[in-house]
Amino acid sequence: MKWYRIHLDIKQIAQGHLQNIHHQFTILWEKNNFPENAAMFSDTLTEDGENVYFSPGSLDFIQDIISQYPGEEIKAPPRSEIGLLAGHADAWK
Repeated sequence: MKWYRIHLDIKQIAQGHLQNIHHQFTILWEKNNFPENAAMFSDTLTEDGENVYFSPGSLDFIQDIISQYPGEEIKAPPRSEIGLLAGHADAWK
């Protein structure tokens, strides 16, 4: 199953884009009845920015986010390198 990754640079993070994505995801997740296979994760902030990851179960309802923040489909990121931001933690499985 493919995941989706969006990279935000430091400037985007300072401008509140991570909070915006989080807010949008939370609203969409709720509107879709809190699917158990959907979640939003991120890795650790570095000088290059931060990556936001969406589980495969999220891809059905995050098209608005993807249209604003282009990214790429990827394989599942290592669980030890990401933290849950919203959704169900079990969506990583």
